Amino acid sequence: MAGAGRIVYFTNIERLELRGGGGDDQFYILSTSAEMETVIRGGSGDDTINLGGNAPVLLFDPPEFTYQPPSYTVQDPAILVFHDVTRIKQLERTRQEFVANVSHELRTPLSLIKGFVETLLEGAANDPASRIRFLQTIEKQTDRLTYLIEDLLTVSRLESGQIILNFQNVELRAEVQRVIDDLRTRVQGKTVTIDNEVPARLTARVDAERLQQVLFNLVENAMKYGRPSGHVVVGGRALSVKKAELFVRDDGPGIPPESRERVFERFYRVDRARSRDTGGTGLGLAIVKHIVQAHGGEVWLQSELDVGTTFFLTLPRV
Repeated sequence: MAGAGRIVYFTNIERLELRGGGGDDQFYILSTSAEMETVIRGGSGDDTINLGGNAPVLLFDPPEFTYQPPSYTVQDPAILVFHDVTRIKQLERTRQEFVANVSHELRTPLSLIKGFVETLLEGAANDPASRIRFLQTIEKQTDRLTYLIEDLLTVSRLESGQIILNFQNVELRAEVQRVIDDLRTRVQGKTVTIDNEVPARLTARVDAERLQQVLFNLVENAMKYGRPSGHVVVGGRALSVKKAELFVRDDGPGIPPESRERVFERFYRVDRARSRDTGGTGLGLAIVKHIVQAHGGEVWLQSELDVGTTFFLTLPRV
Protein backbone atom coordinates (compact mmCIF):
# COMPACT_ATOMS: atom_id res chain seq x y z
CA MET A 1 0.00 0.00 0.00
CA ALA A 2 1.04 3.60 -0.54
CA GLY A 3 1.85 5.86 2.35
CA ALA A 4 0.64 4.59 5.72
CA GLY A 5 -1.97 2.35 4.13
CA ARG A 6 -2.59 -1.19 5.31
CA ILE A 7 -4.81 -4.10 4.27
CA VAL A 8 -7.76 -4.99 6.49
CA TYR A 9 -8.39 -8.78 6.58
CA PHE A 10 -11.40 -9.70 4.48
CA THR A 11 -13.25 -12.86 3.46
CA ASN A 12 -15.42 -11.56 0.61
CA ILE A 13 -13.31 -11.52 -2.56
CA GLU A 14 -15.63 -8.99 -4.21
CA ARG A 15 -14.84 -6.32 -1.66
CA LEU A 16 -11.49 -4.95 -0.47
CA GLU A 17 -11.10 -2.31 2.21
CA LEU A 18 -8.11 0.03 2.01
CA ARG A 19 -7.13 2.30 4.88
CA GLY A 20 -5.02 5.46 4.75
CA GLY A 21 -4.84 5.97 0.99
CA GLY A 22 -4.55 9.52 -0.33
CA GLY A 23 -6.30 10.96 -3.35
CA ASP A 24 -3.16 10.77 -5.54
CA ASP A 25 -2.23 7.18 -4.58
CA GLN A 26 -1.99 4.52 -7.30
CA PHE A 27 -2.63 0.85 -6.55
CA TYR A 28 -1.74 -2.31 -8.45
CA ILE A 29 -3.42 -5.58 -7.43
CA LEU A 30 -2.03 -8.85 -8.82
CA SER A 31 -4.10 -11.90 -7.87
CA THR A 32 -2.55 -15.36 -7.64
CA SER A 33 -5.62 -16.80 -9.40
CA ALA A 34 -4.99 -18.41 -12.79
CA GLU A 35 -8.34 -17.10 -14.00
CA MET A 36 -8.06 -13.32 -13.63
CA GLU A 37 -5.57 -10.59 -12.83
CA THR A 38 -7.04 -7.22 -11.88
CA VAL A 39 -5.11 -3.96 -12.05
CA ILE A 40 -6.81 -1.09 -10.26
CA ARG A 41 -5.64 2.46 -10.93
CA GLY A 42 -6.39 5.74 -9.20
CA GLY A 43 -7.16 5.38 -5.48
CA SER A 44 -9.89 7.87 -4.72
CA GLY A 45 -9.19 8.36 -1.05
CA ASP A 46 -12.32 6.45 -0.11
CA ASP A 47 -12.03 3.66 2.43
CA THR A 48 -13.46 1.09 0.04
CA ILE A 49 -12.61 -0.05 -3.48
CA ASN A 50 -15.13 -2.42 -5.05
CA LEU A 51 -13.53 -4.96 -7.36
CA GLY A 52 -15.29 -5.17 -10.70
CA GLY A 53 -16.71 -1.65 -11.15
CA ASN A 54 -14.89 0.45 -13.74
CA ALA A 55 -11.46 -0.98 -12.99
CA PRO A 56 -9.62 -2.38 -16.02
CA VAL A 57 -9.49 -6.20 -16.05
CA LEU A 58 -6.75 -8.20 -17.76
CA LEU A 59 -7.19 -11.94 -18.47
CA PHE A 60 -4.10 -14.00 -19.26
CA ASP A 61 -2.43 -17.38 -18.97
CA PRO A 62 0.16 -16.93 -16.14
CA PRO A 63 3.06 -18.79 -17.85
CA GLU A 64 2.81 -16.44 -20.88
CA PHE A 65 2.21 -13.22 -18.98
CA THR A 66 4.84 -10.50 -18.77
CA TYR A 67 4.01 -7.53 -16.57
CA GLN A 68 4.71 -4.15 -18.18
CA PRO A 69 4.23 -1.01 -16.06
CA PRO A 70 1.87 1.60 -17.52
CA SER A 71 3.33 4.67 -19.19
CA TYR A 72 1.90 7.14 -16.71
CA THR A 73 3.74 8.21 -13.56
CA VAL A 74 2.99 6.18 -10.43
CA GLN A 75 3.64 7.47 -6.93
CA ASP A 76 4.53 4.84 -4.31
CA PRO A 77 3.06 1.80 -6.12
CA ALA A 78 2.23 -1.38 -4.23
CA ILE A 79 1.47 -4.99 -5.21
CA LEU A 80 -1.25 -6.86 -3.32
CA VAL A 81 -1.22 -10.66 -3.52
CA PHE A 82 -4.38 -12.57 -2.61
CA HIS A 83 -4.44 -16.10 -1.26
CA ASP A 84 -7.56 -18.23 -0.82
CA VAL A 85 -7.31 -19.51 2.76
CA THR A 86 -10.67 -21.29 2.80
CA ARG A 87 -9.14 -24.77 2.71
CA ILE A 88 -6.62 -23.87 5.41
CA LYS A 89 -9.38 -22.58 7.66
CA GLN A 90 -11.40 -25.75 7.10
CA LEU A 91 -8.42 -27.92 8.02
CA GLU A 92 -7.79 -25.87 11.15
CA ARG A 93 -11.43 -26.22 12.18
CA THR A 94 -11.33 -29.99 11.53
CA ARG A 95 -8.18 -30.32 13.62
CA GLN A 96 -9.72 -28.35 16.48
CA GLU A 97 -12.86 -30.49 16.42
CA PHE A 98 -10.78 -33.66 16.34
CA VAL A 99 -8.69 -32.62 19.34
CA ALA A 100 -11.85 -31.66 21.25
CA ASN A 101 -13.51 -35.00 20.45
CA VAL A 102 -10.45 -37.04 21.40
CA SER A 103 -10.12 -35.15 24.67
CA HIS A 104 -13.76 -35.80 25.48
CA GLU A 105 -13.57 -39.49 24.60
CA LEU A 106 -10.47 -39.96 26.75
CA ARG A 107 -11.77 -37.92 29.65
CA THR A 108 -14.92 -40.01 30.22
CA PRO A 109 -13.30 -43.41 30.92
CA LEU A 110 -10.40 -41.82 32.79
CA SER A 111 -12.82 -40.00 35.09
CA LEU A 112 -14.68 -43.24 35.82
CA ILE A 113 -11.46 -45.13 36.50
CA LYS A 114 -10.21 -42.39 38.83
CA GLY A 115 -13.55 -42.24 40.67
CA PHE A 116 -13.72 -45.98 41.33
CA VAL A 117 -10.05 -46.14 42.39
CA GLU A 118 -10.62 -43.34 44.91
CA THR A 119 -13.72 -45.11 46.23
CA LEU A 120 -11.74 -48.34 46.70
CA LEU A 121 -8.97 -46.50 48.52
CA GLU A 122 -11.49 -44.87 50.83
CA GLY A 123 -12.64 -48.25 52.15
CA ALA A 124 -14.83 -49.89 49.53
CA ALA A 125 -12.07 -52.46 49.00
CA ASN A 126 -13.05 -54.02 52.31
CA ASP A 127 -16.43 -55.01 50.89
CA PRO A 128 -15.88 -58.04 48.61
CA ALA A 129 -19.01 -57.44 46.52
CA SER A 130 -18.25 -53.76 45.94
CA ARG A 131 -14.59 -54.49 45.26
CA ILE A 132 -15.38 -56.98 42.51
CA ARG A 133 -18.00 -54.71 40.92
CA PHE A 134 -15.70 -51.68 40.96
CA LEU A 135 -12.75 -53.64 39.56
CA GLN A 136 -14.94 -55.00 36.76
CA THR A 137 -15.94 -51.45 35.85
CA ILE A 138 -12.31 -50.33 35.88
CA GLU A 139 -11.42 -53.24 33.59
CA LYS A 140 -14.26 -52.33 31.20
CA GLN A 141 -13.17 -48.69 30.99
CA THR A 142 -9.53 -49.71 30.51
CA ASP A 143 -10.57 -51.91 27.60
CA ARG A 144 -12.51 -48.98 26.18
CA LEU A 145 -9.40 -46.80 26.31
CA THR A 146 -7.38 -49.54 24.60
CA TYR A 147 -9.94 -49.88 21.79
CA LEU A 148 -10.09 -46.10 21.36
CA ILE A 149 -6.30 -45.75 21.07
CA GLU A 150 -6.07 -48.68 18.64
CA ASP A 151 -8.82 -47.19 16.45
CA LEU A 152 -7.17 -43.76 16.53
CA LEU A 153 -3.88 -45.27 15.37
CA THR A 154 -5.68 -47.20 12.63
CA VAL A 155 -7.48 -44.09 11.33
CA SER A 156 -4.24 -42.10 11.42
CA ARG A 157 -2.32 -44.75 9.47
CA LEU A 158 -5.11 -45.12 6.92
CA GLU A 159 -5.41 -41.38 6.33
CA SER A 160 -1.65 -40.97 5.95
CA GLY A 161 -1.35 -43.96 3.61
CA GLN A 162 1.02 -45.82 5.93
CA ILE A 163 -0.93 -49.10 5.78
CA ILE A 164 0.20 -51.37 2.95
CA LEU A 165 -2.59 -53.59 1.64
CA ASN A 166 -1.83 -57.22 0.79
CA PHE A 167 -4.12 -57.79 -2.20
CA GLN A 168 -5.14 -61.35 -3.01
CA ASN A 169 -8.10 -63.16 -4.52
CA VAL A 170 -10.48 -64.24 -1.77
CA GLU A 171 -13.89 -65.91 -1.68
CA LEU A 172 -16.21 -63.37 -0.09
CA ARG A 173 -18.68 -65.88 1.31
CA ALA A 174 -15.93 -67.59 3.33
CA GLU A 175 -14.64 -64.27 4.68
CA VAL A 176 -18.14 -63.24 5.74
CA GLN A 177 -18.67 -66.59 7.49
CA ARG A 178 -15.44 -66.19 9.50
CA VAL A 179 -16.64 -62.82 10.77
CA ILE A 180 -20.10 -64.18 11.67
CA ASP A 181 -18.61 -67.14 13.54
CA ASP A 182 -16.25 -64.84 15.45
CA LEU A 183 -19.07 -62.49 16.46
CA ARG A 184 -21.30 -65.34 17.61
CA THR A 185 -18.64 -66.48 20.09
CA ARG A 186 -18.21 -62.93 21.43
CA VAL A 187 -21.88 -62.08 21.89
CA GLN A 188 -23.24 -65.28 23.34
CA GLY A 189 -26.67 -64.82 24.85
CA LYS A 190 -27.93 -62.47 22.15
CA THR A 191 -30.84 -63.70 20.06
CA VAL A 192 -29.95 -61.86 16.86
CA THR A 193 -30.11 -64.03 13.74
CA ILE A 194 -27.32 -63.56 11.16
CA ASP A 195 -27.64 -64.98 7.66
CA ASN A 196 -24.83 -65.28 5.14
CA GLU A 197 -26.39 -64.83 1.69
CA VAL A 198 -23.20 -64.05 -0.23
CA PRO A 199 -23.18 -66.22 -3.39
CA ALA A 200 -20.67 -69.05 -3.51
CA ARG A 201 -17.61 -68.48 -5.71
CA LEU A 202 -18.04 -64.69 -5.61
CA THR A 203 -14.48 -63.41 -5.34
CA ALA A 204 -12.73 -60.07 -4.95
CA ARG A 205 -9.11 -58.92 -4.95
CA VAL A 206 -8.69 -57.44 -1.48
CA ASP A 207 -6.64 -57.46 1.68
CA ALA A 208 -8.42 -60.27 3.57
CA GLU A 209 -7.48 -58.97 7.02
CA ARG A 210 -8.74 -55.44 6.30
CA LEU A 211 -11.90 -56.78 4.67
CA GLN A 212 -12.64 -58.76 7.83
CA GLN A 213 -12.16 -55.54 9.82
CA VAL A 214 -14.75 -53.80 7.61
CA LEU A 215 -17.25 -56.65 7.86
CA PHE A 216 -16.72 -57.01 11.60
CA ASN A 217 -17.53 -53.33 12.19
CA LEU A 218 -20.63 -53.39 9.98
CA VAL A 219 -22.07 -56.67 11.29
CA GLU A 220 -21.29 -55.80 14.92
CA ASN A 221 -23.04 -52.42 14.51
CA ALA A 222 -26.07 -54.16 12.98
CA MET A 223 -26.23 -56.47 16.00
CA LYS A 224 -25.68 -53.71 18.56
CA TYR A 225 -28.07 -51.12 17.21
CA GLY A 226 -30.68 -53.38 15.64
CA ARG A 227 -33.68 -54.87 17.40
CA PRO A 228 -33.04 -57.05 20.49
CA SER A 229 -34.20 -60.18 18.64
CA GLY A 230 -33.47 -58.85 15.20
CA HIS A 231 -32.33 -60.25 11.89
CA VAL A 232 -29.07 -59.33 10.13
CA VAL A 233 -28.36 -60.32 6.54
CA VAL A 234 -24.99 -60.16 4.77
CA GLY A 235 -25.26 -60.49 1.00
CA GLY A 236 -23.44 -59.67 -2.19
CA ARG A 237 -23.40 -59.80 -5.96
CA ALA A 238 -21.10 -59.28 -8.92
CA LEU A 239 -21.72 -55.88 -10.48
CA SER A 240 -19.35 -56.58 -13.37
CA VAL A 241 -16.22 -58.54 -14.15
CA LYS A 242 -14.26 -55.81 -12.36
CA LYS A 243 -16.44 -54.94 -9.37
CA ALA A 244 -18.32 -56.76 -6.59
CA GLU A 245 -20.83 -55.42 -4.08
CA LEU A 246 -21.46 -56.48 -0.49
CA PHE A 247 -24.22 -55.31 1.84
CA VAL A 248 -25.10 -55.64 5.52
CA ARG A 249 -28.80 -55.19 6.32
CA ASP A 250 -30.54 -54.99 9.68
CA ASP A 251 -34.15 -54.52 10.75
CA GLY A 252 -33.43 -51.95 13.45
CA PRO A 253 -34.93 -48.52 14.10
CA GLY A 254 -33.14 -46.90 11.15
CA ILE A 255 -30.99 -43.77 10.99
CA PRO A 256 -32.56 -40.28 10.95
CA PRO A 257 -32.16 -38.39 7.64
CA GLU A 258 -30.03 -35.65 9.23
CA SER A 259 -27.48 -38.22 10.42
CA ARG A 260 -27.09 -40.31 7.27
CA GLU A 261 -24.47 -38.05 5.69
CA ARG A 262 -22.44 -37.85 8.89
CA VAL A 263 -22.24 -41.41 10.20
CA PHE A 264 -18.86 -41.94 8.50
CA GLU A 265 -17.32 -38.96 10.31
CA ARG A 266 -14.89 -39.59 13.15
CA PHE A 267 -16.62 -39.72 16.56
CA TYR A 268 -20.06 -39.04 15.12
CA ARG A 269 -22.79 -41.02 16.89
CA VAL A 270 -26.48 -41.13 16.12
CA ASP A 271 -27.25 -42.00 19.74
CA ARG A 272 -24.29 -41.02 21.92
CA ALA A 273 -25.58 -42.52 25.17
CA ARG A 274 -26.43 -45.88 23.62
CA SER A 275 -23.17 -46.03 21.69
CA ARG A 276 -21.11 -45.59 24.85
CA ASP A 277 -23.19 -48.19 26.68
CA THR A 278 -22.38 -50.72 23.97
CA GLY A 279 -18.66 -49.88 24.06
CA GLY A 280 -18.35 -48.06 20.75
CA THR A 281 -15.46 -45.67 20.09
CA GLY A 282 -17.21 -43.66 17.37
CA LEU A 283 -14.47 -44.53 14.86
CA GLY A 284 -15.73 -47.81 13.40
CA LEU A 285 -17.47 -46.41 10.33
CA ALA A 286 -14.65 -43.95 9.68
CA ILE A 287 -12.29 -46.95 9.55
CA VAL A 288 -14.73 -48.77 7.23
CA LYS A 289 -14.79 -45.80 4.84
CA HIS A 290 -11.00 -45.42 4.70
CA ILE A 291 -10.36 -49.15 4.16
CA VAL A 292 -12.94 -49.40 1.37
CA GLN A 293 -11.56 -46.28 -0.31
CA ALA A 294 -8.02 -47.68 -0.03
CA HIS A 295 -9.30 -50.64 -2.09
CA GLY A 296 -10.65 -48.23 -4.70
CA GLY A 297 -14.25 -48.87 -3.67
CA GLU A 298 -17.18 -46.88 -2.30
CA VAL A 299 -19.36 -47.21 0.79
CA TRP A 300 -22.83 -45.78 1.38
CA LEU A 301 -26.06 -46.54 3.19
CA GLN A 302 -29.81 -46.64 2.74
CA SER A 303 -32.07 -46.34 5.76
CA GLU A 304 -35.75 -46.10 6.58
CA LEU A 305 -37.04 -45.27 10.04
CA ASP A 306 -38.62 -48.24 11.87
CA VAL A 307 -37.65 -50.52 8.97
CA GLY A 308 -33.87 -50.83 9.08
CA THR A 309 -30.55 -49.82 7.56
CA THR A 310 -28.43 -51.31 4.80
CA PHE A 311 -24.76 -50.54 4.30
CA PHE A 312 -23.31 -51.14 0.83
CA LEU A 313 -19.69 -51.34 -0.29
CA THR A 314 -17.96 -52.09 -3.55
CA LEU A 315 -14.70 -54.01 -4.01
CA PRO A 316 -12.41 -54.71 -6.98
CA ARG A 317 -12.59 -58.18 -8.51
CA VAL A 318 -9.40 -57.91 -10.56
